Amino acid sequence: MTWLGKILAVMVLLLSLVWVWLTAVTFATRTNWKAQYDEAKRSLEKSESYRAEETARANNRIADLEKKLADERSRNDTHSAQNVSLNKALVLNSADYASLDIRFNESDPKAVVQASNLQAALNEQDSLRKRNAALEDEGKDLRITRERALNEKAAAEADARQARAISEEFQKRNDFLAAELQDLRARGASGGGIAGLQLDRRPAAPLYEGTRGEVTGYQDGLVVLSIGLDAGVNPRSVLEISRLGGGGKYLGTVVVTDAYPKYSVASFRPVSGKPLNRLAADELPRIGDRVDAPKGRPGG
Repeated sequence: MTWLGKILAVMVLLLSLVWVWLTAVTFATRTNWKAQYDEAKRSLEKSESYRAEETARANNRIADLEKKLADERSRNDTHSAQNVSLNKALVLNSADYASLDIRFNESDPKAVVQASNLQAALNEQDSLRKRNAALEDEGKDLRITRERALNEKAAAEADARQARAISEEFQKRNDFLAAELQDLRARGASGGGIAGLQLDRRPAAPLYEGTRGEVTGYQDGLVVLSIGLDAGVNPRSVLEISRLGGGGKYLGTVVVTDAYPKYSVASFRPVSGKPLNRLAADELPRIGDRVDAPKGRPGG
């Protein structure tokens, strides 16, 4: 092969390679353009779909807004009618206000007088309230004083009854002693003397367990008992005194100082051993308290 043939062969080979490259590039370009076209077509279709949806929504929104606009126009017309009515009412109210202002200016002195009278009435009401409060406080004090007076009256009446009972007992004692003295004088004048009196007196029965009586009077430590010589109570007899009411309470003992047939007088000895002036009221004997002979031994 000559050099020319070789050169032509090489050129043909190069042209063939160029053709192959151009064919490949063309095919690749065509393939890429189709893919891009399909992608663009799909994007366009999707955009059209979105546009249709947005258009539908926009149309719905426009319809809704048009409806609201119609409603607002209707309301506006209603408000316009109301404004017209309110303007008319305002004109009437202005006229009424002017009339009332004139009347107020005319009645202002009367209002001052009425305000003064009202203030005076309020001051008088405050004064009456203070007076009522003072009267209520005074009434409370009077009620408290009345209660105290009633309690003191009841205590005084109880003391008076007790004093009357003791006075009656002492009166009986004085009568008995006067009779004894008269009898003693009579016996002394007849020669019997004191010995005759002691022989004629009825002997007292012994004081045994079970002997029981009650308090009929009390004053300043002296107790008047409902039992005497007939029950075996003698001077120096010791009895126990107790209170049955209020759950029961032992008060102490009494020592008989004077004994008579139906009653006796004794000295009170409290169980606590305190002086009488330091004892509480419920620690002192009362009318109705019970006296008993000490258990287990006779007395007198």
